[in-house]
Amino acid sequence: MVGKPYAEYHDTYMRVVGSLLHTDSLSRVRLVTLFDEAAAADKSGEWKLIDEMVRNTVRFYNSRRGGYTWSEEYTAEDYSDKMLALAERAGKQGFPLVRIFGLYQAAEGYRVFVENYEKAFSCYLDAAAELDSVTTKVFPPRPHIYNYLANLYYDFREYEDALKYYRKVAADPDVPGNYYGSLNPAINGMALSYRNGYKDYERSDSCFMRLLELTRPSELDRMVWEGITEANIGCNYYLRQQPDMALKWLVPALGKITRPNDFDFVSQRAVDVAEIYLEKGNPPAARKYLDMALDYHTRTRLPEKNSRMYDALTRYYTAIGNSKAASAYLDSTLATKDKEAKAFSGLVLRRVEQQLRAADQKIYHQQMEVEHAHARMYLLTAVTMAMVLIVVLVLLGLTQYYYRRTRAAYHELVRRSQQWAGLEVPAEKTIPYDEEEEVMTAEGCAPAADRCTTADAGCLTPPPEPPADEHDGMVMAEIEKAMNEQKLYKRADLTLDALAEATGFNRYFLSGVLNRHTGNNVNAYINEFRVKEVVRILSEPANDHCTMDEIAFEAGFNDRQSLYRVFKKIIGLSPGAFRRNRDIDG
Repeated sequence: MVGKPYAEYHDTYMRVVGSLLHTDSLSRVRLVTLFDEAAAADKSGEWKLIDEMVRNTVRFYNSRRGGYTWSEEYTAEDYSDKMLALAERAGKQGFPLVRIFGLYQAAEGYRVFVENYEKAFSCYLDAAAELDSVTTKVFPPRPHIYNYLANLYYDFREYEDALKYYRKVAADPDVPGNYYGSLNPAINGMALSYRNGYKDYERSDSCFMRLLELTRPSELDRMVWEGITEANIGCNYYLRQQPDMALKWLVPALGKITRPNDFDFVSQRAVDVAEIYLEKGNPPAARKYLDMALDYHTRTRLPEKNSRMYDALTRYYTAIGNSKAASAYLDSTLATKDKEAKAFSGLVLRRVEQQLRAADQKIYHQQMEVEHAHARMYLLTAVTMAMVLIVVLVLLGLTQYYYRRTRAAYHELVRRSQQWAGLEVPAEKTIPYDEEEEVMTAEGCAPAADRCTTADAGCLTPPPEPPADEHDGMVMAEIEKAMNEQKLYKRADLTLDALAEATGFNRYFLSGVLNRHTGNNVNAYINEFRVKEVVRILSEPANDHCTMDEIAFEAGFNDRQSLYRVFKKIIGLSPGAFRRNRDIDG
């Protein structure tokens, strides 16, 4: 069986379980051993589930104390709950056919032993939903499960739903037509549903006639099945109030039905015949069939007669003039009808109570799921918020760290610029200079003083002077004296010619001296003086009210844009950034 498709091992499974389960405890031990071996040989996990189902069934049978009583250690409800749990495991592990079979087993446990009809319906309907996507060839128990579900609906007189599932079996091309399979019971259920639910005797007869057509001469108990079907057709004629046609079908049919499990059916149909003879005014013939009904009822070993039998006996004793017996049977008729009504009402009420209990449990489980979902959401939210807070704190710390480093770098750059401009500033450094990293400017570069080359327009620290003669030094001294004393750089129109005129040197000679001595042209040389002037102005808190336009004109720049461009190139900060990072206290 191991490794084969479900359809190939189902019959063997049912035969082995059926032969060993219902004998003795030793046979059940052997049964468990066989399936343990099958589970060990299977690598897929399918037979592990089947093995657990067999163990559950064996434990259930071992706990039985007789009748419908079980040991408190393992009850019918325990068995059904366990089978349902195994079915759900089978579904999760990818064995849908094993899941359907487990649901069917659980449903039968709830229906027959626990009498929890709501759970039985739930399991059957879950199985039926899965059955719509498989065939009987793939899953042989398919029509049986449909029939059991339909029978359950029929017992609760929900005939429309019963017909729905009977029809699924009747329309299945893979269901064989025999009384020991599923097709004939399904057609019989359809016929009874049309009769009892809709009073549609024509359609009921058509179903019964189809059953007669399906009966084969070689079939075991053929006469019994023919008798049952013909008796049902006769019953339909009786309900149509066609007594002669009813007798034509009923009387011969009763002689064909001899099987023990059909005693109750024979008893009911015999009552039909007796009532017909009573209506025809033939009490002796009626008595014959009443005796038959009573005899077959005794064989059923049922404790009480049904109300129709008591009613027929009442009418019989009334017809023969025995008023005392008629009165006694009338009382029994009324009492039995009341019991039957209460029994059905109790059945329905029990299911309603089970439905309400199931609804309450569903609501409770939904509430618990909502609470658990909320708890998970709150936990997730708390964890998320904690992580976000940690990230924010880390980012804030990093931001603060880099902000302080940047501020320190700006302060140091301002301090150096002030020294370069000739201002007195504290000697302390705002950040350590013995670190490997250099002080970074706002642009991520070293200060301008450390970046100067002879090609720069201006530097905070002049590059090494090229070799020059003594005369060049004297000329430079005269130029710087004129620039500082006369504030020539404040003239926005200061050019090489104007500087040459102010110092008395030839313009070409002057240009050569500046180039040899500073490495810059005259414009760069003048702009350095202007930037130093701006540094001095910005370093004074008293000048904080001055606008950049005023400072630009005061230092000799034509406009604010020129000031920004030259100042940023030489100092490494914009004038506004210089002012903001000025070390006011020192």
